[in-house]
Amino acid sequence: MNPWARAAVQGAACGLMLGIVLLIGGRVWKPQVAAAQGWRVARATRFEAVDAAGKVRALLSVPPDRSPSLELFDAAGKARASLGLDPDDRPGLMLLDAAGKVIWKAP
Repeated sequence: MNPWARAAVQGAACGLMLGIVLLIGGRVWKPQVAAAQGWRVARATRFEAVDAAGKVRALLSVPPDRSPSLELFDAAGKARASLGLDPDDRPGLMLLDAAGKVIWKAP
């Protein structure tokens, strides 16, 4: 994949992650106000975005033993995209087909 296409995919994934955080933080959670700076803050180690049937379609998490990640799931509940950091804090993006086979990975 050429560098411009890779940058576009990574930018779109980062934008989606930010959108999910803002959506969850602004509509589902009642953000706390950080008194020192006046910022609105929603804190958690796991955020789930669910569809109308209650199925998890996106997961933003920071597990205790892993680096942060954003995972996107199809209607059947199978992971189709993953954006995260490896243990050395290098970013990675992976796209999967419906069978769970990696169809694109960066880097």
